[in-house]
Amino acid sequence: MRIAFIGISPGIEGIIRRFAELGHEIVVLDDDPKRLDEIRTKLSDIDIATYLGDLRNPSTYVDANIDRADIVVISHTNEDLNFAIAAYAKRLGIPKIVVIVESESSAKLVDAIEVSSNVVIRTKAIEHGLLEAILELKIINLDEERVIALIDISKHIELQALTISDLKDKDIEVLAVIDEEGNMTLPKDEVLLKPGLRLLVVCKLTDLMKLMGLA
Repeated sequence: MRIAFIGISPGIEGIIRRFAELGHEIVVLDDDPKRLDEIRTKLSDIDIATYLGDLRNPSTYVDANIDRADIVVISHTNEDLNFAIAAYAKRLGIPKIVVIVESESSAKLVDAIEVSSNVVIRTKAIEHGLLEAILELKIINLDEERVIALIDISKHIELQALTISDLKDKDIEVLAVIDEEGNMTLPKDEVLLKPGLRLLVVCKLTDLMKLMGLA
């Protein structure tokens, strides 16, 4: 999978490292040579491609082949620029666009203009927020390896038509099944996963990422 990070902001290197170490192709773009030098230094032990250029110029994205990206994460320190980049990424047809913003009001604006798949409000826990946005689910860390997650099947075509039993085979323990009315039931092996259902699961984060096709 090709993941592009456009604009470097504090805390972003952790999520870049996580996906690079899982074998994904990582591209990083920024218009500040100092920020690029810093990220190259911090991540010198992993393989990433970096590009310096004017982020208001479409040729910068052409040079970096951003149109081939499966996921674009936009996190420039200039929030107005982030909105423009998201609109351009949408025009390119990028399947998943994640925008990092500074406030709840900015998040509402991004949602209203519909230029992003997900919005993350910048906090100290930026890596956790980005991981949730990319995976499109809610996560609670139990320890260094295991998480509890809420999975909305409507957002994950790759899971539709699987069964609870199939998830067990992938080391995903389903704690409960929640239907469209919010009713919670215990899982049964034969239950078919379909839009409208949500699953409460516990598993290793690495197994969850494998399930989503990201590891």
